[in-house]
Amino acid sequence: MIRPSPLVVIAPLVAPLVAALLAGCPPDPVDGGEGEGEGEGEGEGEGEGAAPPLPVILSEVACAGDDWVELKNFADGPVALSGWALTDDVADPTRRELLSGSLAPGERRVVAVTAFGIACDETLTLLSDGPGRETTTLAVARPGATWARLPEPVTASSSFDEGLPTPGTPNQPYVVGAVRLNEIDCRGNDRVELVNAGAVAIDVGGFTLVGDPADPAQRYVLPTQSLPPGGRAVVLEADPAAVPPIVGFAFDIACTGALSLHEDGGATADAVVLERTAEAFTWGRLPDGTGDFAATVETIGAPNAPATLLAPEVFDEAVLHDLTVEVAAGDRVTLLRPSSPEVACTLRFADDAPLACDVRQDRVGRFVLAFADAARFRGLEALVVEFDDEDPTLLRAALAARAYAAATVIAPRVGFASASVAGQPARLSALVEVLDGRRLRRELASTAHIYASGPGPRDLVADDVSRWEVVVGDELVRDDLRAVAGVLAAHRDRPGVLEAAAPLLAAGASLRLLAVDAWLDHADGYARARGDVVVHVDAAGEARLLPGDLDGVLRADGPAYATGSALVDACLVDPPCADLFDAALFDVADALGAADLAGIVDRLAPMLRDRAADPATFDAAVSSLRARIIARPAEMAARIAAGAP
Repeated sequence: MIRPSPLVVIAPLVAPLVAALLAGCPPDPVDGGEGEGEGEGEGEGEGEGAAPPLPVILSEVACAGDDWVELKNFADGPVALSGWALTDDVADPTRRELLSGSLAPGERRVVAVTAFGIACDETLTLLSDGPGRETTTLAVARPGATWARLPEPVTASSSFDEGLPTPGTPNQPYVVGAVRLNEIDCRGNDRVELVNAGAVAIDVGGFTLVGDPADPAQRYVLPTQSLPPGGRAVVLEADPAAVPPIVGFAFDIACTGALSLHEDGGATADAVVLERTAEAFTWGRLPDGTGDFAATVETIGAPNAPATLLAPEVFDEAVLHDLTVEVAAGDRVTLLRPSSPEVACTLRFADDAPLACDVRQDRVGRFVLAFADAARFRGLEALVVEFDDEDPTLLRAALAARAYAAATVIAPRVGFASASVAGQPARLSALVEVLDGRRLRRELASTAHIYASGPGPRDLVADDVSRWEVVVGDELVRDDLRAVAGVLAAHRDRPGVLEAAAPLLAAGASLRLLAVDAWLDHADGYARARGDVVVHVDAAGEARLLPGDLDGVLRADGPAYATGSALVDACLVDPPCADLFDAALFDVADALGAADLAGIVDRLAPMLRDRAADPATFDAAVSSLRARIIARPAEMAARIAAGAP
């Protein structure tokens, strides 16, 4: 069940509603009660006359990956921080990161900010236990940069500028050395690639790789190795149990944490705040060695390459493609029946040469095209052409794809076409990707099985194991799915599922899927209907839930906690799992707020309206969809506040 305290971390998407829910509560001590006004400029006080400068100041702010703020005490004695707070909205009492403890003279304190998300262009305020406050407006443009007072030694009058992330240590300007962090793999057996971007050879012996500067155990001094210009060095995570033992750094690199490289004399050579990517991707510089950090294909020890998926142009939502699926005259009646058998077809797409395919209609208006290995469609094994009579805008699937991607859930991509199938008049359709082996092998470390529920219902229960469609893997051996079903059955009505399922289920990723489904009110998804879901199982036997089809979203006012499925039922009776699901709901609120779904509707609707069969009906549907998007945060906030059933 929902705990009251996590409400403070709800994103800007739902914060106004939560503030309303909390109306009537007494003001927080740091609010200052009535008459509080927003200070202007750093260190400005409230009321009549200027308040004295605060003894503790903002020193450095991170706004990418894990948000944190570094404070520094400039007083001659310790300062108690009880009653102090950080906020990005002084008018909203729910957006407070409350401080505690005390700071010794000269001490730096790094505060993890979880009560709100720090945007890289917003104003951050430090509120004291009295009238004083300090503000700064961030202007961070470069990936991995922080907002830091510079130069050192900093004072209350030092200006802010972009810096390298140096939490808990003296601030550094955003200037990297010749030897740079170039590619980072944070997915298990962590690895770091360094590159010499300078013009002369450099010995990296004595350089130090640092995870958490406050933890002496997260420091690794590199052995002697000369890097010529353009040369690379790969630094590995230590593994004493390997044969032979692997020598390297003895700490884990967090996929949303900081990593820095320091020269032999201690100066910062480079630093970065990582961002979470799809699992098969790394975090590297593009262009190789010199550019900003972005998601990259794993190329440790070789030049970096951007993380790309097959056929990006097909799923470019800003383009309305022309597409025709032709079948023999004798097959037209067969194909246009619901749940039709597969028939031979020819695909004509844009200016491409005609391509042989097979097509079936698996439910009304949803045609699945399959391509032979020797004649893939721009690398794709399959493609769905979907006409949705219930959604003349065709926007719901595209919005769902955007929402899953924003929440780092692997999901089908979506494009648009004016499509004709089996001689029917061309009309608006959605082009929906199929999560098959070619797609998932690009984003997940390994693949043993891929199961699909189809429209369902298919639950993770013993009786349904044999009914799941096998997309990849042995059709006859389903022990991996059966093991997951067994754990869920054992804990469906008693706590312990999170711990028991740890080796078998990627709980965090699966619960993020369910959280997005809840926010989108995915009526055909796993929690509500045990349908439209894919289960991926890797070589180690770990399963995760992924979305299958993307229809059935944003149509009604559905629940936050939809009981009745094995995974959801087992999770809600297990407090650690319930807490993890609550956290996923809040994370998704942040992600969807940043994704600006209403803005996406506004951008795409004019293009699609040009091909709409009935513009008036299209306009009414767009207006209704936009209203659902705007109403959903308030609906969800009320349900989260009420808690699980």
